[in-house]
Amino acid sequence: MYALLVCVPVAGYVGISLFPALDVFGLFALPGVVAPDKEAAKTAFAVHALLALLLVLLVGMHVAAALFHYLVRRDNVLGRMIPRLLRRA
Repeated sequence: MYALLVCVPVAGYVGISLFPALDVFGLFALPGVVAPDKEAAKTAFAVHALLALLLVLLVGMHVAAALFHYLVRRDNVLGRMIPRLLRRA
């Protein structure tokens, strides 16, 4: 999951570098890392989208597993993850 947190923005930056549109909301321009190539940009954006989807799925599975441990198994795994929120008075 941590690798995806790095790879998703890098793939997006490579894609935007390949696509000649590096202007950020008209405020500043990002430096390109490669020469513009719209066909390669499509591939980079497809990789970016696939990695982002994989990241969302992994985060969803992580949340589902934490809730499973809390609601079904009742083994205090979620309590060890976020102790202040689940501390009993």
